[in-house]
Amino acid sequence: MGPDVPLRIDANQGWSFEEAVEALRGMAGYNIQHCEAPIDRYDWNLLPELRRLSPIPLMADESCWNAADARRLLAIGRWTASTSS
Repeated sequence: MGPDVPLRIDANQGWSFEEAVEALRGMAGYNIQHCEAPIDRYDWNLLPELRRLSPIPLMADESCWNAADARRLLAIGRWTASTSS
C-alpha cells in the first residue's frame, strides 16, 4: 500500500459534525476517494456545510433510503463519490 492506492472510508455515521470536520481535514493527504456516511443520517441538514469544509468528497448512504430522501438530498446538493466541494 502506498500513496498511489486510492482509499474509500466509511465512518458509519460515527462522527459528530465537529469530529467529521477534524477527521476529514486530518486525512486530506491520504488519497481518499470519498467518505461515506460521516455523520448521523438525521443530521442531513448539516451535509452542505460539512461538504464545504471537507477536503474529501462525501457520500450519503444511510441518509438515502427512498425517493423522498433522494429528492431532499438533491435539493441541498449533489451527493456522489465523485463530487467534492
